Amino acid sequence: MLLIAAGVAMLYFAAKAEDTQAGIWLDRCYWGKGKRFARGQNLADRPWSNAEVDDELKQLNGVILGLRGETGFNDDGWGFGDWTWDTVKAKISFPYFDAQHAAYEWQLRALGRRGAPNLTLARGSHGILPDDPSAIVVRAKARAQNIDHTKYYRNLVISPPRAEGKDGSMRVVEVKVEVNVGYFQDVKLTAEYVPDTLDARGRASLALSESD
Repeated sequence: MLLIAAGVAMLYFAAKAEDTQAGIWLDRCYWGKGKRFARGQNLADRPWSNAEVDDELKQLNGVILGLRGETGFNDDGWGFGDWTWDTVKAKISFPYFDAQHAAYEWQLRALGRRGAPNLTLARGSHGILPDDPSAIVVRAKARAQNIDHTKYYRNLVISPPRAEGKDGSMRVVEVKVEVNVGYFQDVKLTAEYVPDTLDARGRASLALSESD
């Protein structure tokens, strides 16, 4: 808890708005008020329990390190009569990226309503992400989703990863996809990042959710 307290002291004055990653973390942590979860009842915003301190620390690491994510709906249909499809955009920025030593995985999911399934819209990775030393690892084959996705989402574009920053040490990934808002009004962006796979303890993560 001392490490978390030190992190809170570093973040407190930076968190001007509750929708920043620092603000979201503070809202979910031991000292937070849980306003986002109370307002939207989205499980991704639920305050961490005492058993989830490792997840809490990984997301704190992400904020301090500068691992950033953005996602949300464009509200394309407002004023134009197309109430079926809306564009979701997502952006992940991996700081201090070294292609030889870093590893990451990211995923953008749509959370279904009205009987629609939860769908993975896009995912990506670099390198081999080492096992989390604090987690119990259970390996299983992922089941293929035999779903006709054309009625759920379309026009998926994943831009090639690019370098940003003054020294080019930030790797940025961007995604754009249209989703059927009759089925999906919530999206979730997650990422796991290890800047140096020789030291898996320096693990950072993010989890962001947005509603239309």
